[in-house]
Amino acid sequence: MIDLMNIENYPDKLSFDTASKRIALTGAQGAPRKIVITNRSSFDAFLVVGKADVVATLSGTVVLAKNSVSFNLNAGITHIAAITDSGSGDLYIQVGDGI
Repeated sequence: MIDLMNIENYPDKLSFDTASKRIALTGAQGAPRKIVITNRSSFDAFLVVGKADVVATLSGTVVLAKNSVSFNLNAGITHIAAITDSGSGDLYIQVGDGI
């Protein structure tokens, strides 16, 4: 299990399918942050982070089915987009100050 310190919000939920979907990241403003993404679905999700116009593609960062990933989130990143090559599912996303 991965724990974030100084979490300022509940997880954001991003429902994904074969068309790119995006949401604003709660708590992503300001200094560089840490992000933890949990894919609870049976399908791999492909992610792209960026500004309000970000679009996910199948060449994005993969989060395997039933897995979590964490990474640094650069300052200025405000949105995340996800897509899959088949099926659909939900990602749970938390932004915080450290792991």
